[in-house]
Amino acid sequence: SCANSFVHGNEAAGNGGGLYNAAATNATITGNRANYGGGFYASGLDSYPVNNCIVYHNQAVIENANFSGGDFYYSCAAPDPGGAGNTTNDPGMAGLHNPHIVAASACRNAGDASVVTAPLDIDGEDRIIEASVDMGCDEIHAAGLTGLVSAAISASCTQAIVNTPIGFEADIQGRIAAFQWTWG
Repeated sequence: SCANSFVHGNEAAGNGGGLYNAAATNATITGNRANYGGGFYASGLDSYPVNNCIVYHNQAVIENANFSGGDFYYSCAAPDPGGAGNTTNDPGMAGLHNPHIVAASACRNAGDASVVTAPLDIDGEDRIIEASVDMGCDEIHAAGLTGLVSAAISASCTQAIVNTPIGFEADIQGRIAAFQWTWG
């Protein structure tokens, strides 16, 4: 099982680049890759609960980029995994390699506090401080939004033909309240 963890940047030749046949609580599972279920894979033989997690921005070579299987509750994943309290809204993470969510995140206070297994988040701060627990491994603490910040932009390619769409992603390190893209 996995609790209060940032599972990022893993790759599997088969299934479940981030987690394979495991339960997860308050985990952020992003930036992983596999053939099937790039972020999370659970076989149909057993029930693997995914509670208060963010399973987003993963890749699959064949299908099911973010997840394949599992029982999702009060989690952020796309497409909709079914189950109570889930959202498909973008989690509002600070960056590609940063598990912190921004203050306006749909994941803030959207989890189920009754299943929290650890009293502290990934930063060693209290796991529940407001109306409910935040989804993912980070709990937003307004007083903790301090320290060094660095920002970069990642592009899906460096050269393109005119009128070809290019994807851009923020790569912000540090704790931030928000960020905004402005073009022009």
